[in-house]
Amino acid sequence: MMTPEHRGIRKARIFRVMAIASLTAITFGICTGVLTDAIDTPFFRRLSPTHGIDYPIWIINSSLVGILTGASYYARQNHHIHSNVIVPGGFLATFALSCPLCNGLIVGMFGSAIAATIVDPARPFVGAFVAILMFVQLCRHLHGIHVNCKKCAGHQAVENPDGSIPIRPTTV
Repeated sequence: MMTPEHRGIRKARIFRVMAIASLTAITFGICTGVLTDAIDTPFFRRLSPTHGIDYPIWIINSSLVGILTGASYYARQNHHIHSNVIVPGGFLATFALSCPLCNGLIVGMFGSAIAATIVDPARPFVGAFVAILMFVQLCRHLHGIHVNCKKCAGHQAVENPDGSIPIRPTTV
């Protein structure tokens, strides 16, 4: 049984993780939006038009970066689990939104014909792939937190005759 003091500490940890996840998602979303000119600013000029699919990809990937960062922070603080997919996922999510800097590099390396015929149509698939990659990593991360949780280690789900699933300590 948890004492009121432990409940307060747990609530503070959860609030801290949620604050970190929210701030990271918002910051990443704003930075990516400004960099890719999805948020109209005078800093960058977008050469290719914004497609309707860009905004859901932007929101989903920003949310996943935030949630994965919060889960990584929690795991690092409590279970010593680390995640290495946030930076590559964030870079690919920015690429999937067609950032003007990335477009300049692609046009410089491959030419405008390849950029327009191959790379631009592939961007939504890259965005979906990045979202799936980060979601799978998040699931693996949360599973690792659950497996390494000392409070959860001695419990398993056992089905009752009425179909409900209580959590009971396992017997060895």
